[in-house]
Amino acid sequence: MFGDRREAGLARTLLDAGNRVVFVTRQEVADEPGLAVIRLPRMPAAQRAILEAAVVQSLAGGVAQARGVPIEEFVFHADDIKVAPVRAEDA
Repeated sequence: MFGDRREAGLARTLLDAGNRVVFVTRQEVADEPGLAVIRLPRMPAAQRAILEAAVVQSLAGGVAQARGVPIEEFVFHADDIKVAPVRAEDA
């Protein structure tokens, strides 16, 4: 989860329901079992978005490594979102 005050309440709700939560925030949040907090410094929104993307990429890489899945391997194939390449002779 990403957020601050309001999302801290959602993190609490998820924990109380027995879920594990990774919470990326600028807030001070008490350590609790099942809760991993990644604290970001206060910064403008555009810079924060870059750090949040880096956190997601790092987590995705760690999960892929733990599961033995090459990070660049396609997991799903969806024809509806692919665009065929344009060849020079067709242009």
